Amino acid sequence: AELDMLCGSQHRVVKSISIIAEVVKQAPMTPMQQQLMMLNVQFFHDALGM
Repeated sequence: AELDMLCGSQHRVVKSISIIAEVVKQAPMTPMQQQLMMLNVQFFHDALGM
């Protein structure tokens, strides 16, 4: 499902970062692990100027 959304997206890079963020939010991990992963996702958002 995610791959179909990504392939159909006009902005694939932005969409892929969004999908990664959703997966991180839903993944079974500790709050600290989730926070560290979201910091990485935020880095990519910032690098794209979002």
